[in-house]
Amino acid sequence: MSVSEAQALTSLLEGPATPSRLAGRRFLARSTISRLLERLDGEGWIRRRSDPADGRSAQVVLTAAGRRTAHRVLAASYSRLSRLLANIDESNRADVVRAPRLRRGCTCLPTSLPSAPARVCWSLA
Repeated sequence: MSVSEAQALTSLLEGPATPSRLAGRRFLARSTISRLLERLDGEGWIRRRSDPADGRSAQVVLTAAGRRTAHRVLAASYSRLSRLLANIDESNRADVVRAPRLRRGCTCLPTSLPSAPARVCWSLA
């Protein structure tokens, strides 16, 4: 799974989005998001539906498999971040997690971390 695919999936945990809105969230060109969505659709992780507010446009929503995969992506990201921060003392760890450079454009980072790294499987398969 590419970083862009992982980011798109986790972004859709926030709720349905039009392809244009999803492209804006991920700072991607419309043509790039179209190819990305085709790959996610091919994996069975998303589906498209009519936008209830505007029948002329479509929304992208996670399937049950997509939601499970997005949660595994978040768990793996959380685990990696926990391991990276494990050697930073607790009083400084919260500052690092809140650092704008780490959080810029990422809605998936937790606002706090446990004192010990989480044990999560790295495999997304």
